Amino acid sequence: MPISVKPEVIDHLMSSNPQFRKLFTEHAEHKKRIEDLDRKHPFLEEYDQEIKNLKKNRLALKDRMQRIADMASL
Repeated sequence: MPISVKPEVIDHLMSSNPQFRKLFTEHAEHKKRIEDLDRKHPFLEEYDQEIKNLKKNRLALKDRMQRIADMASL
C-alpha cells in the first residue's frame, strides 16, 4: 500500500474517485518501471536519471494520493 490510510478508505477511493484511481495506477506503473530498470540495468549510468525522475514523480503521486485520502477520512 503506497499511502498510510486504512485499506477500506483506499478501496472506497479506488471505486469512487477517478482522480485517486488514476494516481494510484500511475504510482504502480512507476514502481514497476523502477523495479524493471533496477533488475535489467543495475549498473548502467544512462538509466540513473530516469530512475531518479521516476522516484521523484512517484513520491509526488503518493503525496497527492495521501492528501485525497486524508480529506476522505475526515
